[in-house]
Amino acid sequence: MKKLIALLLTLSTLFAASCAAVKTGDDGTTETKKNPDEQTTAGEGTTAEEQTTAEDETTADDQTTGDDVTTENKSSAGDIDHIVQTIVLKLPLKDLLYASDNILRAQFISKDSDGNTASYCFKVLEEYYGKASKETVKVNITKYGDSIIDLPYEEGKEYYLALRNTSSQYTAGDEQFCFVSDMFMPVGDVSKITLYGEPIKENSDIEKLENDGDFVDYLKSVIASEDFPKPGEKRFIVSNNAAEIIACSDFVFAAKAVSEKFRGENERNKTKDFFVCEVIEVYKGNINVGDTVSIIFAKNMTEIGKTVIFAGYESSEGSKSFRQTSANSIFGMTEKDNIIALIEEQK
Repeated sequence: MKKLIALLLTLSTLFAASCAAVKTGDDGTTETKKNPDEQTTAGEGTTAEEQTTAEDETTADDQTTGDDVTTENKSSAGDIDHIVQTIVLKLPLKDLLYASDNILRAQFISKDSDGNTASYCFKVLEEYYGKASKETVKVNITKYGDSIIDLPYEEGKEYYLALRNTSSQYTAGDEQFCFVSDMFMPVGDVSKITLYGEPIKENSDIEKLENDGDFVDYLKSVIASEDFPKPGEKRFIVSNNAAEIIACSDFVFAAKAVSEKFRGENERNKTKDFFVCEVIEVYKGNINVGDTVSIIFAKNMTEIGKTVIFAGYESSEGSKSFRQTSANSIFGMTEKDNIIALIEEQK
């Protein structure tokens, strides 16, 4: 169900583009979806997941949900505004909850803006679905047209949030989120809970809504339903701690870059470089010295002829195509002894 909803949102993009005028000043969110790749001939060590052009490395998996282990970042600044898609589709509340990675109650702390993106910071108070990596979450809204929509969150007040995780192991920094849709859900007055600017009951199957308890009971009942997706297992983490990174990595090995598949020089893939590498030494994982593998690195982490220690996971079993576990999971060879010691400690 979650994949179907995400696909519907994606398929609506072209239609939404012609309906951008539908967007009004009182709505609230931005999220973007990536388009499917044009498949090209796979190079050595390339999986179907990575059969892409040098201009766009995004996988078909990346269109879908946070519960795909190959899922990376589901949002990209500059694409069609997600809120336009959801307004065009007018999905009911239950469907939007199915498409969420995190459902929670939180206190609004602050808002920052750089002119292109507004970031709303919330303190997590109670999590009904999903698990944030920190006690605070940052929810981003990307500029649409000439301005960024200003949402009426008030400092110190509490809200229910339905979010999608837009983090990536190729972008350093804190975990990032975006709003699932145009939902405004203040705690303490259910009459002010809206979807698409309308009372929540007009776009949901909520039967009783007299107080917050009724609303939370509804959220919990949807989450507890048999077909509601289980929280997604992410194969990457947001961490700069070597011990955590090594512990969460299926593979740790020294890799020498021998040829370049592409460099992330365009807007869509500016955070990644893609190299064919030779395995020089193996510290963890079922792989052999001398194997040829494909690795998607964070930008500027290696170059042809250079050997680094890679910590990550295989895109699919037996594919010999690998991704980083964290934005910080590439280590210099001078750190070899420390890495080996950490692996031994964790056995």
